[in-house]
Formats: sequence, C-alpha cells, structure tokens
Amino acid sequence: PLADIRKAVDAVCELEPLPLKKDFISRDHAVSGHKGKIGFIASMTESFCSGCSRIRLTAQGEMKTCLFFPPETSLRDLLRSGASDDVLRDTIRKTVMKKRSGHPDLLTLQTVSQTAMTVIGG
Repeated sequence: PLADIRKAVDAVCELEPLPLKKDFISRDHAVSGHKGKIGFIASMTESFCSGCSRIRLTAQGEMKTCLFFPPETSLRDLLRSGASDDVLRDTIRKTVMKKRSGHPDLLTLQTVSQTAMTVIGG
C-alpha cells in the first residue's frame, strides 16, 4: 500500500505533496532539500482510474484502454483490411467511449489476461 511505501521513504527524507493534476497517474512529491521529485503510482490502494486519460497502442496494433484488461480493438487488422479513415476514427472513438471507470479487484485481476508492460512500451 502507498501508506507503507510513504512511511519507509519518510524515514529517509522529507516529502512534500505536490498538487494533483487533472489526469494524474502518479502522486508526485517534492523531496525536501533536492531539485527532483518522486512519484508514486498506487493503482490498487489509491485508484486513479476515473481520472485516467491514457489509451495505449501495443506493438501489435491493439488498443488498450486499461493496463489491467486485454486489448479492446485491433487497429492493425482494420488497417490491413483497407478500412477508411472514417471507419478508423469511429472505431477509435467507440473504443475510447468504452473505457472503464475502474479496474477489477485483486481477486478478479488474477483471472484477467494481461499484456506485459514491455510489449506495450511501458
């Protein structure tokens, strides 16, 4: 949990929370006495799903609206079949509109097929 990680980091240095951005993923903090910052991504203990604006395209041309779910749409297959720009635009729009407001709980996640981060560029 993020609280445990923060406790461990706070024992070494002082962190100052930075304001959250509208579509935040990480909870950023200034490190007292340093120029850099540190960010925590705590997708399970402090979900940010409802504000996530990320859409990913895998190396295989598949659109993913969430890292925790299988790809939604294969743009590669549409392109290879000669789909028009209008069809591509409509497919992308419909896929984005299906983006979920949250991911499943930990037990359900164990059964959901996932794509390795290295495959999607993460």
